[in-house]
Amino acid sequence: MIRRSFLCLVAGAFLSACSGATPVSAGASGEPLRFIVIGDMGTGGAGQKAVAEQAAVWAHRNRADFLLSLGDNFYSSGVEGVDDPLWQRNWEQIYAAPELAIPYYASLGNHDHRGNVQAQVDYSGVNPRWRMPARYYDFERELPGGARVHFIVLDTTPLHRQQSESAKQLAWLETTLAKPADWRIVAGHHPVYSHGPHNSDPALIAQLVPLFERHGVDIYFAGHDHVLELVGPAAGVHYVVSGGGAGPEKAYPLTPGDDMRFGFTGGGFVGVVLDTRELALEFFDASGVQRKQFVIRR
Repeated sequence: MIRRSFLCLVAGAFLSACSGATPVSAGASGEPLRFIVIGDMGTGGAGQKAVAEQAAVWAHRNRADFLLSLGDNFYSSGVEGVDDPLWQRNWEQIYAAPELAIPYYASLGNHDHRGNVQAQVDYSGVNPRWRMPARYYDFERELPGGARVHFIVLDTTPLHRQQSESAKQLAWLETTLAKPADWRIVAGHHPVYSHGPHNSDPALIAQLVPLFERHGVDIYFAGHDHVLELVGPAAGVHYVVSGGGAGPEKAYPLTPGDDMRFGFTGGGFVGVVLDTRELALEFFDASGVQRKQFVIRR
């Protein structure tokens, strides 16, 4: 069943115009759920550090509950093992601010697949802040009043490449999406729709869009294109690209399209505030300037 949602453009903080066995835990202090979405970050360079600093500012101001990674955690070829120095240089030391001492739900990107993928899964046992129990997985959070948010984290590289192993993941996704939930949020590395240089992905459109629409997914977060972008909604599903985690030196160009509601290139991240009736998307650049805010309203 597809649940109808409305996308509302916000000026400042005021709504001004509208268009048509998993662990469960609550948001901080019974408040709305607040989290950071960031992808394509793992350079260890100045741009990644700048974006991380601004993410820490947002996390402090909003008392963020967790961070959601969209892959390419380690450039340019993933990690070799759990003792790889990149864990310290490109992750531990970059996201060391006290405000970012929160769970970090990680997904795999195509650059991560060039290295030891299992090491990224295994690092969950080294640092409990790093959450990747499997190459694809799900988790739930509870909102005030008991509404349930279901997060599904995909490994999109095999799907993008249309590898034979994709069938198992797609079958798991079908079953997982059928779980009862008030909000359904899916994350992966490769975008379904994008106006960056990688463009929309025909393989993911064919494999994922029918499942998203059939099960009423509210939003799909992706990276891969190093931009900030909002596309849609298409049949009730909103598509967000947040691939600016490495800052302006890794930025990609954008070619605007009719279905692009917002686009920015130059690095940054997305902050999300979610309650029972609204999901607010806050797009920030690498210097911490809010470029746009949208609200998905039920």
